[in-house]
Amino acid sequence: MLGALIIDPDSIVDVMARIGPVDFYEAVHRDVFAAMIELYENKRGFDLLTLADKLKDHSPLQNAGGSAYLANLTTCVHTASDAERHASLIKDKAIHRAVVAAGEAITKLGSNEELAATELLDRAEQQILAVSRIGSNVDPETPYEIGKAAYEHYAELHATAAGSVGLRWGFASLDAYLQRLEPGALVILAARPSLGKTSLALNIAHHVASQQQSPVAFFSLEMDKRQLFDRLITSGSGIDVSRLCRGTLSDSEFQKFPPAIEELKGLPLYIDDDPDTSLANLRSKARRIKMQRGLDLLVVDYLQLIEIPERAAGDNRTQQVTYLSRNLKNLARELGCPIIALSQLSRAVEQRNPPIPILSDLRDSGSIEQDADIVLMLYREDVYNEDCSDPGVTDVYIRKNRNGPTGRACLFFDAKRMTFRPLQSVGELPQVTIGAVR
Repeated sequence: MLGALIIDPDSIVDVMARIGPVDFYEAVHRDVFAAMIELYENKRGFDLLTLADKLKDHSPLQNAGGSAYLANLTTCVHTASDAERHASLIKDKAIHRAVVAAGEAITKLGSNEELAATELLDRAEQQILAVSRIGSNVDPETPYEIGKAAYEHYAELHATAAGSVGLRWGFASLDAYLQRLEPGALVILAARPSLGKTSLALNIAHHVASQQQSPVAFFSLEMDKRQLFDRLITSGSGIDVSRLCRGTLSDSEFQKFPPAIEELKGLPLYIDDDPDTSLANLRSKARRIKMQRGLDLLVVDYLQLIEIPERAAGDNRTQQVTYLSRNLKNLARELGCPIIALSQLSRAVEQRNPPIPILSDLRDSGSIEQDADIVLMLYREDVYNEDCSDPGVTDVYIRKNRNGPTGRACLFFDAKRMTFRPLQSVGELPQVTIGAVR
């Protein structure tokens, strides 16, 4: 391939898109190819003389024979048109070597008894993923090429019922404001305690899994799986969750249990309440679910409970949360699915009247608002005012929406069943303009 490039230097344009100097096994070949790239990018061009002059002080080439070795490269070439095909072979061999190197690195990791098991698995998976990225070839595209693919997507949207393509939120007032849950997106759902973050996230997860048959993983770092099950079952059956937990259901209410459980059969919703809340464990499990069962949505409840080693992000809490948000964004892109991460708000919000949240209220915010594609914040007046005329009415403030408008949507929180419902379905409540901006 190097000989073909010496004969036809213009072929380097196609070759550079496929391989780099690191893909060569021999040091002398790495040096020659790197020199070709440097000369080409400096618009100086290259041939036998310029390459020999460029590499006159490089010991690998001098040890191989200097300019005579370069001249000998061209004698192996029948036609310069083979350069691109040879580049593919070089990349193939480089991947084989990378797999061997990854195996050796994983073997060494396995011998390091100072590493916790979760961190060990995370590093091992990173080795494998690094190899997979070597083989991926992402070429830049023109707007026209991107547009052809985009047209197919929008034509599908246009030809089907409104909102029937992509992962939907499950609430018309949210779907009206927000784009679909896009692969690689990071969504932050934030509120003060007891305003319904977990319930809303579980409602969205259940809708995606049940109505769209898309696999969802719900990582609960705070509540155990039984508590989440209680919310799922009461949401679907209409049973009062407090009476369920106290064991005071009537016989007729208890008879609703079997059919409600049966409705959960085959639901691609996977709940994990592992007490190991480390970032490494979360990433490892998400990757395995993706490989074994598929994964279209990941929910993490909640961000501030994820543990990370101090050496990774420092001992400053803001730095740690910044590290978490960036890693969750990278994980969303790696998995090719959206992540909804719940987040606490600081007490500063309660010093305002009314205590309606804004972006700066994100607790230990760091760069959460920069990394997130969408930021949703909940506010319920009845939490702060017992004499509220509209108990249960919940404002969902869209504080950031990378691809759309910000504003306010409204939902109704059914406290007895710990679930959210569309506001317009609650006949006894006063009319509220859905999507109005406050």
